[in-house]
Amino acid sequence: MSGQSSLFAQEIEEVETVLLRQKQIEWPKIRQIAKKLRAQNPTHAITIARGSSDHAALFIGLLISRLGGLAVASLTPSFASLYHGSLKPNNSVAIAVSQSGQSPDLLTLLAMVKKSGTSSLAILNEINTPLASIADDVIGLHAAPERAVAATKSVMASLSAGLTLTAEWFRDRALADALDDVHQMVSTALVSQKKCEAIANINQCYVIGRGMTLPIAMEAALKLKETCIIHAEAFSSAEILHGPAALIKEGFPILAFVPDDEARESLLATIKQLETLGARIISFDAADEKETSHPFLAPVKLLHNFYRHVEVIARLKGLNPDQPPHLKKVTLTV
Repeated sequence: MSGQSSLFAQEIEEVETVLLRQKQIEWPKIRQIAKKLRAQNPTHAITIARGSSDHAALFIGLLISRLGGLAVASLTPSFASLYHGSLKPNNSVAIAVSQSGQSPDLLTLLAMVKKSGTSSLAILNEINTPLASIADDVIGLHAAPERAVAATKSVMASLSAGLTLTAEWFRDRALADALDDVHQMVSTALVSQKKCEAIANINQCYVIGRGMTLPIAMEAALKLKETCIIHAEAFSSAEILHGPAALIKEGFPILAFVPDDEARESLLATIKQLETLGARIISFDAADEKETSHPFLAPVKLLHNFYRHVEVIARLKGLNPDQPPHLKKVTLTV
């Protein structure tokens, strides 16, 4: 692939266009769904997803908790597909996030959830899919087909959809106003060659975040595994000093996704403790993402920036970022 732009890189650069398209086409529908949710006034929310979509769902769940004060739980698909469970009737909303909308276990789970009387919403890139036919409402990502195996632009579009939905649902005007400028979710920060070279030379690492950067850390760890063949494990910085710290020795690499909100000082304090154990910290700091007018947008912008780093890291390791080994675009889990 020397001298050629990878599909992975091209799709990262398409994010701004994707978010503008989503705004133009989908935002009026999102406002109607938000109005419907306000009328329903659910007591809690359920998220349904796998892989990168699950990381987006976690981010959306955190938004729902912080803005709406609702308890949010991620429901394991095997609860329905393997164990044939059922939910008691309740006033909740189930939010399924999927790029393909085809995985059998997600279909089974959403159908089971609906039987309990739970309202349902699907956030999908492919809207003419089985999952869309089950959900009460559908939000389209409008990311267009992703040709690289590892998802990037559909994840960014999922985060954008979740931010827009929650801003409208809970009438957060500051967030809604910030979202009106989609550029705030697209990073223009330079890729650090120094960081890329440092990460390309490791075989394993921890990846940490706190609060709104924890889903970003989880997504970053997945991308390092599937695209750069680095054994990366993600943890909250609140947990890493428990069991995981036992593996830290001199020079052990830890990637830190530093938030620019109330969780910042806590994570920075943890970094200092990890350094005393010998850890080598490589930071991706939300505070470095300039011109971001709302703290909920900074982690999204940080992820976009990290995706750009991942492509360079894969190339430095002599890997094809478009075709990770043993993987395919759509995984149909039963």
